This record gives sequence, C-alpha cells and structure tokens, in this order.
Amino acid sequence: MPWREPLSIIREDNAFRFGKDALPPDEGARLWAEFDAEMERLYATMAQGDETSLTG
Repeated sequence: MPWREPLSIIREDNAFRFGKDALPPDEGARLWAEFDAEMERLYATMAQGDETSLTG
C-alpha cells in the first residue's frame, strides 16, 4: 500500500471519491472505476500480507 497509516488510506480514498465529482460525469465515473479497482487490488494484497507486490 503506498500509504502506511490507515487514516492516510481513508483520506486519499475520500479525496479521490469527492474529487472525481469536479470532472465531467463520464470521465469521473471512468476514473473512479479505475481507482476503485486498483484500491481493491491493494486491499487484497495487504490482506494477504504480501506488500512486496503493491508497487507492480
């Protein structure tokens, strides 16, 4: 995970979640889908305890 502290993870997730609303709806939805998929990958990797693959 690029952020080591849980509050940092939440803060960045929220910033992107609300920041996307400043974009045109289609673009915001597309970028949110990409961001959300990447966050799910990071959370899954973190849950497995394998932080070596978080950067790849």
